[in-house]
Amino acid sequence: MIRPATLADLPALSALEQELFGPDAWNEALIRQEIEGPGRRFVVADDLSGYAVTMTAGDIVDLLRIGVRPDARRTGIASRLLDELLVDTEGASRMLLEV
Repeated sequence: MIRPATLADLPALSALEQELFGPDAWNEALIRQEIEGPGRRFVVADDLSGYAVTMTAGDIVDLLRIGVRPDARRTGIASRLLDELLVDTEGASRMLLEV
């Protein structure tokens, strides 16, 4: 099940972020800003095995982050996270990912 992230998820998300992104990981303050920030959507798998974050600006949704725990990869979690983010795009017509 996919749901919105809450501040109660912060310790687990911070640990997962560190595991997935190492020196490029967001710290707890940045994660908190993304959970609480206007124009942001931060969704998680119910078991916290994955998460995704978007920011909406006008008619564009930017995919800021997506991550899945290594032992949960290739199970469809990332697809379900993206599907959830696409359900309500606040009038946006496209999603972008910069790499």
